[in-house]
Amino acid sequence: MRKKRKIIIAPKCDWCGENNEHFIKTANHLTFCREQAYGFPPTKDCHTAYIKSKENVQKEKEQKQSLQAQKEKQLQKEEVVNRAANVAKLEAYLKELKANRFKKRI
Repeated sequence: MRKKRKIIIAPKCDWCGENNEHFIKTANHLTFCREQAYGFPPTKDCHTAYIKSKENVQKEKEQKQSLQAQKEKQLQKEEVVNRAANVAKLEAYLKELKANRFKKRI
């Protein structure tokens, strides 16, 4: 004899992992809990928590990228200043060498 299949009315939430009869299915086939009484805000809404966490991760990535860009700009400015100082030192050294050569000729 075959056993009857059990119908699962309460699927498992992809965010919190609980089985709940009140749920939402997204276009990506994700299931989320959503307990809400009509006319009142939801008491449990895993879908909005999921979306907010995704947005927070994206904001953190953007902040890291902006910090890296600022550091790179600052390093480039420092390199320009260092190069200018090095060029000035090199020119002074070359003048000194020319003066020494001139003294040796005389």
